[in-house]
Amino acid sequence: MARRVLLLGRLGVVVEDAMEQLRMPDVQLLVATGLDEVRSAFAQGDIDHVIMGAGLDLEARLEIVRESFSPATRRPST
Repeated sequence: MARRVLLLGRLGVVVEDAMEQLRMPDVQLLVATGLDEVRSAFAQGDIDHVIMGAGLDLEARLEIVRESFSPATRRPST
């Protein structure tokens, strides 16, 4: 099963460029530029790792961290 990695950044084009350079077998890379896209990624399935760029506003980063660790985003194990 592929690891799911969420890449976060301020600019979609920069994050998409990083995604192209980081392609690896057994790794599914997802891209987000804000909290709504983070929520959407977690709604699609479990995320194994989140990598966040420093270009995001501090408050936005804190909200994303809260969302990433929120029990609501964690799906129960089956």
